[in-house]
Amino acid sequence: MRFVLSYSRGSLFSIEDKLRREGHQVTKGHMTTTGTLLISDVPLDPIRCNGEGIGVSRFTLLLARSEEYEESIKIAANLPISDTSTEITHSIGCWFNGIDFVFPVFAIVDDNYFMDRNRGYPCIMGSTVRVFKEPPKIFTDTLWKLKSCLRGANFRGFMIVDCVNSLAVKIYPHFRADSIYATMESMQEELGRTLVEIFNGGKKSIRCCKYEYSVAVRISVPPYPYPRPPFESFRKDIKGYCEGNAKHIWLREVNKDEKGRWKIAGGIIGVVTARGDTIKECRRRAYRTISNLDIEWLQYRQDIGMKASEILPTLS
Repeated sequence: MRFVLSYSRGSLFSIEDKLRREGHQVTKGHMTTTGTLLISDVPLDPIRCNGEGIGVSRFTLLLARSEEYEESIKIAANLPISDTSTEITHSIGCWFNGIDFVFPVFAIVDDNYFMDRNRGYPCIMGSTVRVFKEPPKIFTDTLWKLKSCLRGANFRGFMIVDCVNSLAVKIYPHFRADSIYATMESMQEELGRTLVEIFNGGKKSIRCCKYEYSVAVRISVPPYPYPRPPFESFRKDIKGYCEGNAKHIWLREVNKDEKGRWKIAGGIIGVVTARGDTIKECRRRAYRTISNLDIEWLQYRQDIGMKASEILPTLS
């Protein structure tokens, strides 16, 4: 299968790399051609793209550009709506194949500040995910109510509803870093085939591992998260990355030199993921992987999953 991926700041670079390792042809761009599947986590006009794809449709474009359109969708779906000024407690995510939801359901808690204890610059620094193999009430109260709208729009992709308790705050029709990598940590299927089956409408469920939780910890170097010129850490080696831990490290702003060594090419190096029966176990595994990396100026939060441990186990 041939894929065309559209993304910014390396957000889907690891998906591109994984598809290549599965034997698929992958290019980066914004246009479909015969026999290709377009996948995007940025708003794209399907007319200019010459077709639709995973996360690419007029529906997703309108949601991204028009708050009024988003509010009309919430009202049409009879979603219980919260004041958008309220801080989000968690999100509910699930794949949709144009006809129906593709289970499992994922409950997500993002850590949205640069420093521990939610201090500093606002930016995603990690995510914690709980896998529900049977649809929970928090799903039927929120995301499930969008089913008719999504079917009418022929939406194919990953859909997220940000929530405060059981009230909806925002609809997000794209992959979202870093939770997308935490969900893929749980997958037990070939990614390329799964994406094609979702787009074609034949996928009803995704086989996941036995573990209930997964975490994603963003690793970066200065000047991230600030928009400054390249720092002295750029173009340095990513030491400690190897075949043994590659399936748990999702690289982003990197490139290879002429000898095939990975080099830092931007502030966001990537995301380290781990899965486990408990959030505590996920944290232990993720930070153990990070401890095996030898990267100058490496920065990351050390409390990813702590906030989620007070929220996710209580959801049902």
